[in-house]
Amino acid sequence: MSGRELYGNRPGLEDFSFRLKQRRKDFGLSQKQLAQAVGLSSKTIQKYEYGDTPKGSNLISLSRALNCSIDWLLTGRSGGGAYGQKEARVFQGETELAMIPKVQGRLHAGGGSLETSDNVKGMYGFRHDWIRQKGLPSRMILMEVSGDSMAPEIKDGDTVLIDQSQTDIYIGKIYAVSIGQEITVKYVERAPDKIILRSANRTWNDIEVDIRGDLGESVNILGRVVWWCREAK
Repeated sequence: MSGRELYGNRPGLEDFSFRLKQRRKDFGLSQKQLAQAVGLSSKTIQKYEYGDTPKGSNLISLSRALNCSIDWLLTGRSGGGAYGQKEARVFQGETELAMIPKVQGRLHAGGGSLETSDNVKGMYGFRHDWIRQKGLPSRMILMEVSGDSMAPEIKDGDTVLIDQSQTDIYIGKIYAVSIGQEITVKYVERAPDKIILRSANRTWNDIEVDIRGDLGESVNILGRVVWWCREAK
């Protein structure tokens, strides 16, 4: 049964593949990453982007992973709005959820390096009314922290929610910061010609970066940690 036979002659159905591909790119996902997020093969995603239309369960999974409604994917109307709008919502019963990707990588609190990976471990739903109070959902990402430099605030193994749209420095806030090829989670303060990275665990020394030097050019505030959680052990 073809997509048209399954869903009927809906306006815009012929553009499903375009919306799927553009939506994936808007979220910065490769075909492989999207496939892993929804439990499908990369070849299947490739087929969808070349004209095939998914059946029921796969269509639901794609809409959740791409944070848009099924109707928008199929017709271009409602839920997802224009194809480039990243703040679409997924409806679960009467609850609106914003889907945030969790990247398979570890932010190292304590000066470790980011273990790069092309994999997205999954999409996690947060109540839209709650997460909008924290920042901009379309710029958020979840990652896992290792190390004890931010203990007891953030412990080894905690998952942090980072809003990459929040890069202005405020005293008492925690940020994900890259220093060259390394990424760390710290309190950040400004001083004349310096950025100071402080740990919650005071057995760790402060890191002072002269922003006038070569190292200063390699220091970037990636985003503010707006929430974190930990699993029971």
